[in-house]
Amino acid sequence: MKTVKSAHKKQIRTLAFTLASVALGLALSSCGAASSAPTPEASAGTENDSRPVATFSVDDELLGAPVDFDEGGLQIRPPFGWFVITDHQSEQIRQGLAPLLNPEYEYETLQLYFDGESNTILLVATPEGEQRLEAHAEYYQEALEVQELRLDQFTFGEYELDQLVLVEPSVVVLRYVLQHTEHKDAEIIFAVPSAAFADMIPVVESVVGSALPL
Repeated sequence: MKTVKSAHKKQIRTLAFTLASVALGLALSSCGAASSAPTPEASAGTENDSRPVATFSVDDELLGAPVDFDEGGLQIRPPFGWFVITDHQSEQIRQGLAPLLNPEYEYETLQLYFDGESNTILLVATPEGEQRLEAHAEYYQEALEVQELRLDQFTFGEYELDQLVLVEPSVVVLRYVLQHTEHKDAEIIFAVPSAAFADMIPVVESVVGSALPL
């Protein structure tokens, strides 16, 4: 009998192929956006916050126009040339992402973006209830074939920023929970096929670095 963990492993190993199939099924073609996980530069924390202050490298040429997400009180600049996934298409994407999200937590999807060249997905969401990255880390350790797992906490502008980096044989997942005193928490999640990860680091940093509260 297969265990839950082995079933999740099988799903993760085939995720990169699933993403490629999604690209073909949606007939997408991307214009493209011009290994260690990306780590923002950090300086010492302020007097009132023991978290280090994060600074991301933002390349404007990799980003599109700003998009406001009123539900999350968040503005970001999505990657230039990436496709916006419609409601009809998003269910297939969500199924591909399902093994990478802790099933004990719920999320309201604000927008899904897809890069047909690298088969990378960007999910912008608002978590339902408090999101503890430690709980997500425990889930990943139990359910997936983890090669590297790292948690970091920063101050970033007006945000407290929690970062989780998961490295699995076929995919790298990067989760950024943005906590603001006047808005609901928002989360930026990247799922990147491992073969494309090195090229995607500047895009990840640029998108997260573009985040601003509304």
